[in-house]
Amino acid sequence: MKRGYGGVAIIWKKEINENIKELIDGGNRIQAIHIQQGDKPICLINVYMPSDSKNADIEYKDTLAQIDEMIEKYKDTHEIIVCGDMNGSLDRSSTPHDKILKTSARKNV
Repeated sequence: MKRGYGGVAIIWKKEINENIKELIDGGNRIQAIHIQQGDKPICLINVYMPSDSKNADIEYKDTLAQIDEMIEKYKDTHEIIVCGDMNGSLDRSSTPHDKILKTSARKNV
């Protein structure tokens, strides 16, 4: 596949299969799982954000909107962890993706 279109995955040891459930949310750039542990389960959202394409900014905003929907859906019932390749930074402000990511992060803190 062309760079930027490889997909995303979450891998875990088979010994914990009984504690993991795939969540069917988000698009092809998002993979999420429910991890049962303790009193409050974890919602792990792994993402591969768009980088270089002619529609990268639109795709970036759309993927963040999907993540925002998932956070809203699971925030009352799960601890939420968002990880992966964000193709943006919270530390710098040199790209449009940096600014879009910062705005989204502020909203979800």
